[in-house]
Amino acid sequence: MANIERGLAQGATRKSREVTADELVALALALGVSPLSLLLPIDKKPDAAFELTSSVTARRDDAWRWGRAEAALPDEPWEPVDPARAEEFERLSLPAEERHARRQPAGRLADEVRRDVYRLLAVSGFASASMPDYERAYQRYLAAARSSAERLSSEIDRVQAEHEDLLSFARRRREERDG
Repeated sequence: MANIERGLAQGATRKSREVTADELVALALALGVSPLSLLLPIDKKPDAAFELTSSVTARRDDAWRWGRAEAALPDEPWEPVDPARAEEFERLSLPAEERHARRQPAGRLADEVRRDVYRLLAVSGFASASMPDYERAYQRYLAAARSSAERLSSEIDRVQAEHEDLLSFARRRREERDG
């Protein structure tokens, strides 16, 4: 562990020590954390930019979404990602089943609910009469979280109705066949 943190001592000079993927995973398992928490900052503000590599700067939240394969990393902090690049990132980063789920309306709404709830929770501890900006943000995020949760609930009802229709169709076909 000390060799990883300080580099291998070689006489009076230091030699850089690369960490393999296996070592990263083993270290994360030993520490009881996600490998991402060893690679990405957890103590910076969400919009804080940091050096991901010597040539790539990213916002903390963008880097975490990228690391969790939720979104492609923007070329520059605070810039949108090209839709074609985002689709390619998803295709290369996720198993087919998860890509399929994320492309469905309920999957997209579930992601939206999570984002809205996280934003709400981020400001909920700061909302007070002495901080009107936080209170306005809290009310805005509360409304957004409720709205996206209601839309998700409606979409889940639609998925359930579609499933029941398919089951009914399958029963009728079986009855006609066995008839």
